[in-house]
Amino acid sequence: MKYLRILHVLSPVKWEGDTFNAKADANWKVAEKTIKWLPDCHHYILAPLKHNITLKGGNITFLKYDYPRSVQLNRGMFDYRNIKFG
Repeated sequence: MKYLRILHVLSPVKWEGDTFNAKADANWKVAEKTIKWLPDCHHYILAPLKHNITLKGGNITFLKYDYPRSVQLNRGMFDYRNIKFG
């Protein structure tokens, strides 16, 4: 499983105002464990525009996405045009 490119699409539930609180979010904890378990792969993370994710590394790229803060909307609606590259 070396050199795979993996896209992590989060399902953020825990918010502090308009900032995703990754430290309190179970979905993020699973993604973080997967990233650490597969260090030879490149991980693309579809992350909210504002977040407190502290994980860094040369094998991680954040793709910013304007997630709705409603649990139902962020699980039931995906607008690819909202992905911010760079």
